Amino acid sequence: MSTEQQIGRFMEDLKRLEQQARDGPSDPYAVAKWRILNRLHDRNETMYYKVLIANIKEYAPIVYTPTVGLVCQNYGGLFRRPRGMYFSAEDRGEMMSMVYNWPSEQVDMIVVTDGSRILGLGDLGVQGIAIAIGKLDLYVAAAGINPQRVLPVMIDVGTNNEKLLKDPLCKFFYI
Repeated sequence: MSTEQQIGRFMEDLKRLEQQARDGPSDPYAVAKWRILNRLHDRNETMYYKVLIANIKEYAPIVYTPTVGLVCQNYGGLFRRPRGMYFSAEDRGEMMSMVYNWPSEQVDMIVVTDGSRILGLGDLGVQGIAIAIGKLDLYVAAAGINPQRVLPVMIDVGTNNEKLLKDPLCKFFYI
């Protein structure tokens, strides 16, 4: 993305924070907490899971439902770094080679979504990857699964969600 596009994306994200606080889950700071946890996950995965394990009762609703629904609806603005594998129709015949590019040689658990029916919210397209990520985070924290051996997968079948198709923060997902 160009610098202008990045700035535009950032500014749109800032504008959405107030609206999310009004329309979000019963905790008006839930998305902000998700963002802080997500940034910790990006910087220090070990610490992230230690915090999540030690505070599972408090943070499970942030990492997964009900907050993850709002996160999925706004993932275009919340997205920070890729997490998981994305497969589209254009990848037909290349999926095996793509899987070999995953950094872990051993995968014990995979959660797959196509984003078409997320928590009764409808078609959220590739933004639904947050569901697979959140679910695996809970499996790691609650069941002791090795975080290096999980794989969130998005089967990108596109979207017919007009709101997403027109959203400037999502246009890079749906070109």
